[in-house]
Amino acid sequence: MRATACRELRAEGYDIRAHHRALCADPATVVPAAVLGLAEQGHAEDAALLRPLLRHPHAGVRARALSALRMLGALPDDALVPFADDPDPGVRGSALGALRGTPRLLRNLLDSPREDVRARVELLLERNRSRRRGACRCCPSPPSAPRRPRPVGLLAEPPHESWKPAMTRPVHRDAGPGAGDSLPLWPRPAR
Repeated sequence: MRATACRELRAEGYDIRAHHRALCADPATVVPAAVLGLAEQGHAEDAALLRPLLRHPHAGVRARALSALRMLGALPDDALVPFADDPDPGVRGSALGALRGTPRLLRNLLDSPREDVRARVELLLERNRSRRRGACRCCPSPPSAPRRPRPVGLLAEPPHESWKPAMTRPVHRDAGPGAGDSLPLWPRPAR
């Protein structure tokens, strides 16, 4: 929706980037959508304006600043670890979501004092088993079960036609017209 609005405003000659920069320059009036809007413009030099917002008192602004700096490539993975201890669960979730591909850093968060952080880290490590192998010594991946080869004779042999289960009575060619039209009489349980 923001992209469509920006495209329309640009077509009318409006400078979107200047507007977002003005909104983000004043910490008292900044809103979370302005932080993401500025990052979506894609100018790496805007990272200097967004860095102070990582310490903003409003949790939504902090979480969006974290995401915006990641979008601009201005925040390395190592810098995300302290945000996993943020008082706000939204900021913690943004940091942990960005760390999902780095099991080395996630492993360090298994000792977090926050229970929700430990649970999320374990979930992320479990979802990412291939990367987790060797990164998490406390919960190694189970060995894969060996696959048994299928006998070659079973692959080449077609199934027998007489084995097919039937939901209706068999139709006999000599039974006459309408013989196969009725449903079978199912056995009733004894009373």
